[in-house]
Amino acid sequence: MEKEIKISSKNLNTLFSKFLTLFIMLTAIVTSITVFSLIYENKKHDLYQLRQRSINLKAHFYADNHLISDFFIYDLINSDFYESGKSERIVQHDSLFKFLNSEIQFITKKNHQINTESLKGTETLKNELKIYQNTVQAIVKNSLLRGFQDYGYEGKMREYAHILENFDDFDKSKVLTLRRHEKDYIIRIKREYTDLLLLKSKIYAQEIQNSNLPKAKIDTIVTTLNLYVENFNKMAELDSILGIKTFSGLTQKYMESKQNIQVSLDFIIYQMNKIIESSENRLRFLYILISALIIVITFVFGLYIIRYLTRPISNLTKNIKAFVDSDFNETQNFEYKTRTKEMVVLMESYFLMKSEILELLNHFQIKVKERTEEIESQKELIEQQKLRAEKINREMLASIKYAKKIQEAIMPDTELLNNSFSEHFVIYKPRDIVSGDFLWFKHIKTKKKSIKLLAIADCTGHGVPGALMSMLSTAYLNEIVLRKEIAHANEVLELLKNNITNYFHYDGLDLVFIVLNEVERTLEFSGANRNLYIKRKDEIIKLKGNRMPVGKFPTTKTFDCITIKYKNDDILFAFSDGITDQLSEEGKKYGSRKFLEKFETIDNLKDLEKDIENQFIAWKGNNTQTDDVLVFAAKLY
Repeated sequence: MEKEIKISSKNLNTLFSKFLTLFIMLTAIVTSITVFSLIYENKKHDLYQLRQRSINLKAHFYADNHLISDFFIYDLINSDFYESGKSERIVQHDSLFKFLNSEIQFITKKNHQINTESLKGTETLKNELKIYQNTVQAIVKNSLLRGFQDYGYEGKMREYAHILENFDDFDKSKVLTLRRHEKDYIIRIKREYTDLLLLKSKIYAQEIQNSNLPKAKIDTIVTTLNLYVENFNKMAELDSILGIKTFSGLTQKYMESKQNIQVSLDFIIYQMNKIIESSENRLRFLYILISALIIVITFVFGLYIIRYLTRPISNLTKNIKAFVDSDFNETQNFEYKTRTKEMVVLMESYFLMKSEILELLNHFQIKVKERTEEIESQKELIEQQKLRAEKINREMLASIKYAKKIQEAIMPDTELLNNSFSEHFVIYKPRDIVSGDFLWFKHIKTKKKSIKLLAIADCTGHGVPGALMSMLSTAYLNEIVLRKEIAHANEVLELLKNNITNYFHYDGLDLVFIVLNEVERTLEFSGANRNLYIKRKDEIIKLKGNRMPVGKFPTTKTFDCITIKYKNDDILFAFSDGITDQLSEEGKKYGSRKFLEKFETIDNLKDLEKDIENQFIAWKGNNTQTDDVLVFAAKLY
């Protein structure tokens, strides 16, 4: 390979030596200033740590406040606390209090060499925390003595009150009076209720002593009454000491101690902030000095980079751009005098890479030409396969459309329905071309009977599978009703179920089956997962079907048959779940509530049909139809 660059410098190692010299100078200057600043940084770090400890101490103290507050709110009215004599919140408080003391000792030790005023602040804080802890312990101790419900003095007081209630010779109304004053006191903690209870107890004790009861009985009642009053007085005395509801006594002392601790913590944090601010001002000056020196050194270093690196690289970049802009056809290289070994290596590597790229491009162009010829030869075959697939698709579509005509042909004739009902309508909307929903109707007339049989059905699936299932189900219904002459709704469903389960493991159908006996004026109904609705003037009658399909189901239960008398102008209404499960553009189901509201409010079937059609279209919007839709309504005569 021809030599592509001329080297005029004898020394090819100067770049590394110059960088090393510059680096040593920069390191010496920065290190000399940085070492001095580290002294202040260490002190600043200690101050930050101390301040953070102080802030954390305040946060932990607030957490302890929440524990004590929860103790007041929950534990003082919790029987478990009085029964066990322990509170999980107080246990947590004691653990947290030990941590607070250890933190204060750390702050005191660290702060001893920094600021005397802050040291005094920590000593004050330690004294306040002792008062705080002693107060909390006193509240817990006295609360246990005072008790709650069946524990402590309140528990004993209630025990003696129950004994008084059980005395036959002691008027129950008097006990109720004492308990009422007791309750008023517990709720309001006022002296007047204490005085009332004591006064009443003295009066009742005097009345008992003046009564004609046996002396032993009098002594028992009076002793019990005195014990009741004694425990009440002890409870009231502890309430005064605790002062929980009146915010006096130990509670007031606790609140004052908490406030003093918060003030001490705020004072310590304030002192730390002042010291840190002073230290940061000194460090800021050092940082400015270091930054100025770094800027000067960087400027000198930049000039050097421009002279020894930027210019050679710029020329190299221009050659690369010319190579790329020429679609990698430019073969001419350039000459440049360089004094650095690294630049020589860079340029030699570039020229070698350039040569290899040209060689690879030539090879690539040959491969592309070969692949293009191969693709052209396959294009004709793909076009033929496409035409064949389109032909198959057209034939399949034509077959499905013909199947639709067959399916529509087996649907009940409109004229037959018009002759069988005074009014009716059918809304039939397959999701695809063919449908899994179908309507079946037969009118059997003899000299002795006239029976109309009607099915509104929804087979498993939709499209071609659903249509095949609907055709098979129609055939089964014809066989059961016409050949076997079965005319009871539940028997028809049972036979239909047997036929389907014999050949299908998972498929089946939901349906409404109705038998109208015109001679007896009766209506028989059986339903599989579907209901029948009858509108009789302003009344809506709902006949519920069984919650199982006509098909495989994990139960041996048979279908129910509901029989009622029908009247002229009764309106029958049934539908598949395709209309109620339709999703809107927002993904919400149409639901049966909106659907049935129309049936309840509109009497004219033509108006009802039109309103249902319009509302279904509006609800669906631009969304695809979710399932096959079948709605049937008919007025009887």
